[in-house]
Amino acid sequence: MKKTIFLLAALVALLGALKSAQSAQSVSESESMSQDISAALERLSQQIMTLPGVAAIGEGLCDGEPCFKVYVVDLTSEVEARIPSSFEGYRVVVEKSGEIRALSEDDSLP
Repeated sequence: MKKTIFLLAALVALLGALKSAQSAQSVSESESMSQDISAALERLSQQIMTLPGVAAIGEGLCDGEPCFKVYVVDLTSEVEARIPSSFEGYRVVVEKSGEIRALSEDDSLP
């Protein structure tokens, strides 16, 4: 009986250790993915921010997955043709934003 209780306690401790290790690995993978997409965003920005009509680029979620969002002044087939549909394994989505500019002190918010 004591041997059975000892084995059950050992099994519970082992399962707890495995779960803790999996949680730590998941956090580590998430941090790595965040660093990877940020570095890829920098490289993509260097390639497309100079294209006419591109107003901004950022990280986002597309169907629950990390992706890039490229904001353009006007959504035309010419602009879309110059922007890749994926970059370094991440989906790239193009959205019309219109012109983006900084507010001056004279501008008021709606």
